[in-house]
Parts: sequence; structure tokens; C-alpha cells
Amino acid sequence: YIARMHRSIHRLWGFGQLEDWDEKAGSNPFNNQDLLTTLEMVLNGDGTVDKITIVRASGYLPYDVAAIDVAYSAGPYPDPPREIRSANGKIYIHWRFYRDGRQCATSGVDYFILNNPPAGGDNGPAVAESEAAATRKASGGTVRLPEHQHEGAGGQHEGTGAGEGAPGSNGDGEGEGGGPRRLERGGNTGAAAPAARPKGTRVASAGQESAVHVPRADDARARQTAEAWFGALARGDLNAMLNGASYPFRSSGGVAASTRDQLASMLGPLVEESSRHGGGTVEVHTAASLRGVLGRLPPGIDDGSGLLFAAGTLSKSETLILVLAPKPEGWSAAGLFRR
Repeated sequence: YIARMHRSIHRLWGFGQLEDWDEKAGSNPFNNQDLLTTLEMVLNGDGTVDKITIVRASGYLPYDVAAIDVAYSAGPYPDPPREIRSANGKIYIHWRFYRDGRQCATSGVDYFILNNPPAGGDNGPAVAESEAAATRKASGGTVRLPEHQHEGAGGQHEGTGAGEGAPGSNGDGEGEGGGPRRLERGGNTGAAAPAARPKGTRVASAGQESAVHVPRADDARARQTAEAWFGALARGDLNAMLNGASYPFRSSGGVAASTRDQLASMLGPLVEESSRHGGGTVEVHTAASLRGVLGRLPPGIDDGSGLLFAAGTLSKSETLILVLAPKPEGWSAAGLFRR
């Protein structure tokens, strides 16, 4: 199952994200080969993503955000086999995203089967079998873990694996991946001292995702902004397009407009051209998912910038990429690229 997940993740991380960064200067912060982010991925019983949080931060926030973006965009993942689900029906995985040659390899994965996970899972017939039967069926065998109790944002988990800590906890140390960590119930004899971590790294608590801005492609306000902008383009309503814009407004040549009048001059010919083609469907992407479609991001756009991208059809052979920038009340159009 981890290998099947990896095929989706590596397409966006190894073949997309890292190859794109390789073309940047060696001094670019994304090309620090020591960067490493560990994420906790919690999947629902059908393989959809429940939540993703940072277990170990890299120290460079845009890198962490890019890894979270890839983990979300690579989903939904295959339907998980019933044997690897925790008692609440969810799947708990710690996945390491390296900048060096290890990339997102399956050797950097720790996975957990929780006997006492947080409440609120998608419990059902798939996890109704006895704990003993589930233990016998666990792929790779069962590991009895030290009875080290972690109390994190997700609830109480007894035991830990060889990674940065049990799901829902602050993690320390470095593991090597391996078999499933079955977290057994048992008496707690006290917390062990945290293992040393590499100098310069920052360990983040589970739930840190809420403290960083990680744009999602399913953001309803972003879609509303994109559909309104492309709808105005199809109608030839230049004023509506200008009203939804923010500055500076970018294009493939850099900053294309700094004022409303400059943007009006830029968009005028596009409105005339669009009137000959009519409207089409609009798709909202994160940086990772857009790179998966186009192969690379538009020039001058960096990962971790908090932007979203709306792809709309201008003609059968040409696509417009509208850059969406966050603002307090929603999103604005902040750039336009032709593809």
C-alpha cells in the first residue's frame, strides 16, 4: 500500500517539485540538500485525506508548505486494506520529504496501527474484527513497542515507533522506516528522554498546519473568484475583471501592471479575443497540482507563496492560468499566463 501511495507522491515530488527546483541556482533556499520535512498523513478508510500535519519542520517554511501541498495533491490514495486501519478506521503514516537523493522514498516512511486513536474516525464493518485477528493479519508482523505515552493534539497514544514520535505527538529523533508500528495498550512508566535531533531543525507539534497558510484547491472562495473572473472574460465585462484584480499584476514577463489603467490596457485585447471563443470550464490548482498538469510553474512563481491557480480555456489550443492571491476577505486575481 505504501508503494502504491509512493507512485502518486513521487510523480509530484520527485519528478515535479525537485526537478523544477534543480533548475534554480544552487544558492536558492530550496536547494539546501539538508532540508527534511516529516509529515503525519491521516487517511480515511476510503483513501481520502483527513488531515496532514507537520511532525518535524525543515526550518524553511516554504519547503514545508510545498511538501504538504504535494501530500494533499497526490490524493486521494488507493482504498486501504482493512488490516492496516486503526481502531477508528483511519490510516496513520509519517512520511519524510527529503531534498537530497532520498527524495520521498518508502524507506522514509513509518506507519502506525493505533489501538486507542482519537475518536471520530470512520469506524465501520472494515474494522469490526477483533484486535487479535487484526494483529495476526498485520503486514510484516507486529512490533511490541515501548510503553511511552504521548499526548498530542489528536489525543492519547500509547507507545511509539522508530520515527519522530507517535501520531499526534511532538516527534524527536530519526528513524529508518520499517514495518508497521502497532501501538499496544499497556501501563505507562513515564516519558523517555527525547532523542537528539540534527542541529538547526525545528520540531513542530501536530496541528501546526493550522499555523501556516497551506492553500487548498477545494477552497470555495477561490473557486468563486476564479469563476467570476473567467465569467466576466466570457461576457467581455472588463470592469468586473479589473474590480477583482490586485497589484502588482504579473505575467510571463514579470510585473505587467501596477495600476488599474495599465491592467485595462493589458486585458483589453484579451477581452476582444475571448469574445470569439466563448467560455469554458475552470479548474483550481495548488502549485503542486498545477505542476503535475503543466510540468512546471509559471515563471517567477515560487512554491510556498500561498497562491492558487485557476486554469481556464481560451480556445481549443490555449489555456489561461489566472494567479489567485489571498486577501483578508477572500482571493484576488494577481497575474495571468498563457499556456
